[in-house]
Amino acid sequence: MVKTMTHQEFARCFDLLEQRLRLVRRVASALEQGQTALVTMDAKQIEQQVNDQQALCQEWRLVEHEIQLQYRTISATRCGTADCPLPLAGLCGSAGPRWKTLTEELAQVEMRVRHLTRVHTALLRRMRRSISVVANILASSAVSYTVPAAPTQPVRQWN
Repeated sequence: MVKTMTHQEFARCFDLLEQRLRLVRRVASALEQGQTALVTMDAKQIEQQVNDQQALCQEWRLVEHEIQLQYRTISATRCGTADCPLPLAGLCGSAGPRWKTLTEELAQVEMRVRHLTRVHTALLRRMRRSISVVANILASSAVSYTVPAAPTQPVRQWN
Protein backbone atom coordinates (compact mmCIF):
# COMPACT_ATOMS: atom_id res chain seq x y z
CA MET A 1 0.00 0.00 0.00
CA VAL A 2 1.29 3.46 -0.95
CA LYS A 3 1.00 6.07 1.80
CA THR A 4 0.33 9.74 1.09
CA MET A 5 3.17 12.24 1.13
CA THR A 6 3.68 14.67 3.99
CA HIS A 7 3.58 18.42 3.55
CA GLN A 8 7.37 18.55 4.02
CA GLU A 9 7.90 15.92 1.32
CA PHE A 10 5.65 17.88 -1.05
CA ALA A 11 7.51 21.09 -0.31
CA ARG A 12 10.89 19.43 -0.85
CA CYS A 13 9.79 17.86 -4.16
CA PHE A 14 8.48 21.18 -5.44
CA ASP A 15 11.62 22.95 -4.26
CA LEU A 16 13.85 20.47 -6.10
CA LEU A 17 11.74 20.67 -9.27
CA GLU A 18 11.90 24.48 -9.17
CA GLN A 19 15.68 24.32 -8.61
CA ARG A 20 16.00 22.06 -11.65
CA LEU A 21 13.87 24.44 -13.72
CA ARG A 22 15.93 27.50 -12.72
CA LEU A 23 19.16 25.65 -13.43
CA VAL A 24 18.04 24.44 -16.87
CA ARG A 25 17.03 28.03 -17.70
CA ARG A 26 20.51 29.20 -16.69
CA VAL A 27 22.05 26.50 -18.91
CA ALA A 28 19.93 27.74 -21.83
CA SER A 29 21.05 31.30 -21.18
CA ALA A 30 24.71 30.26 -21.00
CA LEU A 31 24.43 28.39 -24.29
CA GLU A 32 22.85 31.43 -25.95
CA GLN A 33 25.63 33.67 -24.66
CA GLY A 34 28.22 31.15 -25.81
CA GLN A 35 26.94 31.32 -29.37
CA THR A 36 28.05 34.92 -29.73
CA ALA A 37 31.54 34.07 -28.47
CA LEU A 38 31.80 31.16 -30.92
CA VAL A 39 30.57 33.16 -33.91
CA THR A 40 33.04 35.98 -33.22
CA MET A 41 35.79 33.50 -32.25
CA ASP A 42 36.50 35.52 -29.12
CA ALA A 43 38.92 33.20 -27.31
CA LYS A 44 38.69 34.98 -23.96
CA GLN A 45 34.88 34.96 -24.02
CA ILE A 46 34.82 31.30 -25.15
CA GLU A 47 37.03 30.36 -22.21
CA GLN A 48 34.76 32.26 -19.81
CA GLN A 49 31.68 30.56 -21.25
CA VAL A 50 33.28 27.12 -20.95
CA ASN A 51 34.08 27.80 -17.28
CA ASP A 52 30.52 29.03 -16.64
CA GLN A 53 29.02 26.01 -18.38
CA GLN A 54 31.24 23.62 -16.40
CA ALA A 55 30.07 25.24 -13.15
CA LEU A 56 26.44 24.92 -14.25
CA CYS A 57 26.96 21.24 -15.12
CA GLN A 58 28.40 20.63 -11.65
CA GLU A 59 25.41 22.39 -10.06
CA TRP A 60 23.05 20.35 -12.24
CA ARG A 61 24.70 17.08 -11.13
CA LEU A 62 24.25 18.09 -7.48
CA VAL A 63 20.57 18.95 -7.95
CA GLU A 64 19.93 15.71 -9.84
CA HIS A 65 21.66 13.78 -7.06
CA GLU A 66 19.44 15.48 -4.46
CA ILE A 67 16.37 14.65 -6.56
CA GLN A 68 17.36 10.98 -6.71
CA LEU A 69 17.98 10.89 -2.95
CA GLN A 70 14.59 12.49 -2.28
CA TYR A 71 12.86 10.07 -4.66
CA ARG A 72 14.49 7.07 -2.98
CA THR A 73 13.64 8.39 0.49
CA ILE A 74 9.99 8.90 -0.42
CA SER A 75 9.84 5.52 -2.20
CA ALA A 76 11.32 3.74 0.81
CA THR A 77 8.98 5.55 3.23
CA ARG A 78 5.84 5.10 1.14
CA CYS A 79 6.40 1.67 -0.44
CA GLY A 80 8.89 0.02 1.88
CA THR A 81 11.61 -0.11 -0.77
CA ALA A 82 13.79 2.50 -2.47
CA ASP A 83 13.20 0.84 -5.85
CA CYS A 84 9.43 1.25 -5.82
CA PRO A 85 8.13 2.95 -8.97
CA LEU A 86 6.55 6.01 -7.43
CA PRO A 87 4.75 8.45 -9.72
CA LEU A 88 5.16 11.68 -7.77
CA ALA A 89 2.60 13.47 -9.92
CA GLY A 90 -0.04 10.98 -8.78
CA LEU A 91 0.76 11.61 -5.13
CA CYS A 92 0.45 15.37 -5.33
CA GLY A 93 -3.29 15.49 -4.71
CA SER A 94 -4.51 19.10 -4.78
CA ALA A 95 -1.02 20.29 -5.76
CA GLY A 96 -1.26 18.26 -8.98
CA PRO A 97 -1.96 21.24 -11.28
CA ARG A 98 1.07 23.09 -9.95
CA TRP A 99 3.22 19.98 -10.43
CA LYS A 100 1.87 19.57 -13.96
CA THR A 101 2.62 23.23 -14.80
CA LEU A 102 6.18 22.95 -13.50
CA THR A 103 6.88 19.71 -15.34
CA GLU A 104 5.45 21.09 -18.61
CA GLU A 105 7.55 24.23 -18.23
CA LEU A 106 10.61 22.11 -17.51
CA ALA A 107 9.95 19.99 -20.60
CA GLN A 108 9.80 23.15 -22.77
CA VAL A 109 13.04 24.53 -21.35
CA GLU A 110 14.75 21.14 -21.76
CA MET A 111 13.64 21.08 -25.39
CA ARG A 112 15.14 24.56 -25.83
CA VAL A 113 18.42 23.37 -24.27
CA ARG A 114 18.53 20.39 -26.66
CA HIS A 115 18.10 22.77 -29.60
CA LEU A 116 20.74 25.18 -28.28
CA THR A 117 23.12 22.28 -27.70
CA ARG A 118 22.74 21.19 -31.34
CA VAL A 119 23.40 24.77 -32.49
CA HIS A 120 26.38 25.03 -30.13
CA THR A 121 27.80 21.75 -31.49
CA ALA A 122 27.42 22.98 -35.08
CA LEU A 123 29.19 26.25 -34.22
CA LEU A 124 32.04 24.33 -32.59
CA ARG A 125 32.41 22.15 -35.71
CA ARG A 126 32.46 25.27 -37.89
CA MET A 127 35.06 26.90 -35.66
CA ARG A 128 37.20 23.74 -35.73
CA ARG A 129 37.06 23.71 -39.55
CA SER A 130 38.05 27.39 -39.70
CA ILE A 131 40.98 26.79 -37.38
CA SER A 132 42.06 23.78 -39.47
CA VAL A 133 41.99 25.90 -42.63
CA VAL A 134 44.16 28.56 -41.02
CA ALA A 135 46.54 25.90 -39.64
CA ASN A 136 46.86 24.31 -43.10
CA ILE A 137 47.54 27.67 -44.71
CA LEU A 138 50.22 28.42 -42.15
CA ALA A 139 51.77 24.97 -42.52
CA SER A 140 51.93 25.18 -46.32
CA SER A 141 53.44 28.65 -46.30
CA ALA A 142 55.80 28.04 -43.39
CA VAL A 143 58.79 27.69 -45.73
CA SER A 144 58.13 31.12 -47.21
CA TYR A 145 58.08 32.79 -43.83
CA THR A 146 60.90 31.06 -41.97
CA VAL A 147 64.01 32.84 -40.83
CA PRO A 148 66.84 32.20 -43.30
CA ALA A 149 69.53 29.83 -42.11
CA ALA A 150 72.85 31.28 -41.04
CA PRO A 151 75.44 31.21 -43.82
CA THR A 152 77.73 28.20 -43.71
CA GLN A 153 80.71 30.11 -45.11
CA PRO A 154 81.97 33.36 -43.76
CA VAL A 155 80.80 36.39 -45.63
CA ARG A 156 83.64 38.05 -47.48
CA GLN A 157 84.23 41.61 -46.52
CA TRP A 158 85.18 44.10 -49.25
CA ASN A 159 87.51 46.77 -48.20
